[in-house]
Amino acid sequence: MRKKIKIFLFLIIAFFLLPLFSFSQRRILCCQLGRSFTVDKVYVYECSSGSTLWSDLGWRSSYTFDANSVVVDLSVKEDPDTYKCYLGDEEVKVPNASGFTSCGYNIYATKAWGILCLMDTICTITDYVYWFGLIFATIFLCVAGYFFLTAGGDPYKISQAKSFVLWAVIGVAILVLSKAITWMLQGILL
Repeated sequence: MRKKIKIFLFLIIAFFLLPLFSFSQRRILCCQLGRSFTVDKVYVYECSSGSTLWSDLGWRSSYTFDANSVVVDLSVKEDPDTYKCYLGDEEVKVPNASGFTSCGYNIYATKAWGILCLMDTICTITDYVYWFGLIFATIFLCVAGYFFLTAGGDPYKISQAKSFVLWAVIGVAILVLSKAITWMLQGILL
């Protein structure tokens, strides 16, 4: 059983964590948000899709960054010829001093871009692990049900079925706790 757990952990590391490390090797000054985030006490510049100028929105006691918008470091806004923003292999166009380049996305420039991108990544990973874990727990419960139905009074099969149910319940509890921790982190950091 321990060997199976080690193989399972290796697969999680190989498929979820290694791509993050290879992705982080490139100097990234932006990210595209997969969900909306509300941040307290933040200074924001905005460039709407198709616009050629940055709008100074100033200090906001609370501001919601829309899903699918791009969040960039202030250095990208201040010197777009030196600092670039890439989503995958595509360069995100931001207005330069001459004003000839228009925004291809809704873009926000803020000092909080790093924590927004980090929280978006954490939430995305947690979502994938959560749904994968729920599927896995459902399979465990189905196997437990099969063992209960086919036990025919055999104490070993009944104890095995109870063990499957116990581990499925523990797994679901851990999944719910991971979502709760993510929500608490979001409340603390943003």
